[in-house]
Amino acid sequence: IYGSRGANGVVIITTKKGQQGKGSLGYDYSLGISTLSKKYDLLQPAEFLSAYAKFNGAQAAADLDGGAKTDWQDEIFRTAMTHSHNLSFGGGDQSGDYRFSVGYQNQEGIVNESAMQRFTARFNGSRKFINDRLTIGTQVTVANTHDDNSPLSNNAGFEGDLLGAALKSNPTSPIRVRDTITGKMILNQISKNEPNPVAMIELSKDFTKTLRTLGNLSAELKIVEGLSFKTVLGFDQSMSARKTAYSRDLFLNSTDKKGRLYYNDIESNNQLWENYFTYNKGFGSTNLTALLGYSYQNFDYSTKSIEMTNFTTSDLDLMINNVASADQSSGKQSIVARNSSNSIDELQSYFGRVNLGIRDRYLFTATLRADGSTRFGGDNKYGYFPAVAFKWRLIEESFVPDAFSDLGLRLGYGVTGNQEIPHNLYERRQRYGDWDINNEGNIGGGGLGDVAFENRGLKWESTTQINVGIDFAFAKGRVSGSLDLYNKNTNDLLIQVVSAQPASQPFVWKNLDADVINQGVELSLNLAAVDSKD
Repeated sequence: IYGSRGANGVVIITTKKGQQGKGSLGYDYSLGISTLSKKYDLLQPAEFLSAYAKFNGAQAAADLDGGAKTDWQDEIFRTAMTHSHNLSFGGGDQSGDYRFSVGYQNQEGIVNESAMQRFTARFNGSRKFINDRLTIGTQVTVANTHDDNSPLSNNAGFEGDLLGAALKSNPTSPIRVRDTITGKMILNQISKNEPNPVAMIELSKDFTKTLRTLGNLSAELKIVEGLSFKTVLGFDQSMSARKTAYSRDLFLNSTDKKGRLYYNDIESNNQLWENYFTYNKGFGSTNLTALLGYSYQNFDYSTKSIEMTNFTTSDLDLMINNVASADQSSGKQSIVARNSSNSIDELQSYFGRVNLGIRDRYLFTATLRADGSTRFGGDNKYGYFPAVAFKWRLIEESFVPDAFSDLGLRLGYGVTGNQEIPHNLYERRQRYGDWDINNEGNIGGGGLGDVAFENRGLKWESTTQINVGIDFAFAKGRVSGSLDLYNKNTNDLLIQVVSAQPASQPFVWKNLDADVINQGVELSLNLAAVDSKD
């Protein structure tokens, strides 16, 4: 019944609730230790110099010898500790339950200066009214997270990020040397192409603060015997701000004598409203369960970013907290880039399901779901996804041997949809842009330009699956399993296609006129090998 919303599987999370009886107070603490599972086996100083001399000559190796014995992996990795505290109080009676909990976690990373601190608070509660016909419940979680990041990258380049630099750095180079002018010990930074890993950690600061609120409010009313109505309001809101500063003292191409500052703000607001009727009725040996519902979901996502350089200070905190420390004098381009975006997507769904059981032997189910998404255009906003299934509980038949404790035959057919593409790609859109005419930090000119083609023919990707299965069990259920044959056919695949250039955008999304077929056999076996009191 989850249809397109569960096309890749469904995860159901059930949080703890208060138990009936007097209020119960609970506290738990945990300690964790993390270490590097295995270091890279790198050359020792003598081995490194010997290999260097072999390729470049003895004099070159002697010139390169810094006289130190530095294990750069030891300098950037550590044994990390994780502390977790959780405090809860809950209780309840026949009319309802409640549970409050607060938690704090402080987790160090195995890379120096990487860490995460998180405070969480949660409330779960429900209460019955009108002679137990109306049940109102709520679940709310608030989390405040601070992440300290390390200068790691997925695109390190030839210079290397923190890990790359640690693996290739000269093991004879000292971490610090004495400044010939001031006499003070300073970080040893020899080359922009051979960065000092310790300097990369000490001369950078990168952290993210995230405030997230997740919760729902539900009300369920028993209208008449067997018929109930439930409405659920859900929300998931988060505000995240990442600030990254690299000192002008860090000897890298992008930071040397300039510094670098990045601000990234992300706001996400996900709202959900679900309503559904449920009907249960027995007719002799026949049981009927029917469900009819509607849901609406809104996704609002916005970003803001700015990149600055040419700082007059090496103080990382001052760079982060006072952007005016960037030199904005004539001829200096302090703002390198800035950008903002906002996208709003909506999903509207109608769904229904009927379950029918006859003599506890023949089980039928049928589901129909219609999903409408703003990510598609024209007449293709809606996709329709049916499913039917049948199970014959053969164990109830007299001809089944007594050796079986369970035996059943299943047949299933269903269609699910996929809409996971970027926002509003079917519309023709324009964006205002400005630019630096003389590359001197003076913004001028500007205008509107196309950033997306009209794409009104785009539609849902769909996957049709047929399944035949047998469930079985022996020895009073201690040996059980299932055998399934399945065939999945995915069509109208959503795929990125490179645009013929010149064009206003590098690619477009299209439905691929081809099928992708997955078929196979699945066998699962479960064995309770030992089942005794002792």
